[in-house]
Amino acid sequence: MLNKKYVRNLTSQHKFIDHTADIAVEITADSFEELIQESLIAFNESVLDSVDKKSEEELEIDLKDSSKEGILVSFLNEINYLLTVKRWISKSIYETVLKKEKNNFELCCKIKGSQLTDGIDLKEEIKSVTYHQMEIKEENGKFFTRIVFDI
Repeated sequence: MLNKKYVRNLTSQHKFIDHTADIAVEITADSFEELIQESLIAFNESVLDSVDKKSEEELEIDLKDSSKEGILVSFLNEINYLLTVKRWISKSIYETVLKKEKNNFELCCKIKGSQLTDGIDLKEEIKSVTYHQMEIKEENGKFFTRIVFDI
């Protein structure tokens, strides 16, 4: 059961950076959970011109990995799978919980979204989210990372 709720913090941000043949984005956030949320926003900006905020469905995502980088890559690849295979756009995260148990991290989050309607074209198709240049750093209470989307 998820018990921690996050509202997007206005200090979280992302900016797209030049990258040869791929899409790269740098993200700054106040917590790892907000880093996850901001990565979803950046993902959506990469693949769609706009995202209708109306959400009709809810899904829960549970992931485990030995690193925070692995959790972030797995999360975004799951979001990409939902979009490209299931034609379901993840619009927002309304609960996010990160736990560390022994040598593993576990991410549980609830996302809202809906089926893509006919006539909505993707501006980019992401093949995969990569570990290339990814490292999650924490400095002075802020989290930073770079994500590269393989297109």
